Amino acid sequence: MNRKTETQRLYVYCPVCGNQLFRSSASDVEIRCSRCKSNLDVEITGSRVLILKKYAEAQMVAEPVAAYGNR
Repeated sequence: MNRKTETQRLYVYCPVCGNQLFRSSASDVEIRCSRCKSNLDVEITGSRVLILKKYAEAQMVAEPVAAYGNR
């Protein structure tokens, strides 16, 4: 007997503009909203959906506070 297990697919929407991004049961992706151009980091595990908006300032590497050596 062949038993087919059905997984629940969740709809993921942009938290900024409400645009539907995709539908999935499990994923860990970076996506750009086609409507508002927001960069989002989406993680789906089980029935939990985590959506983080990526800001340009957060992606920049901090400059060193102190310099070493002779000036």
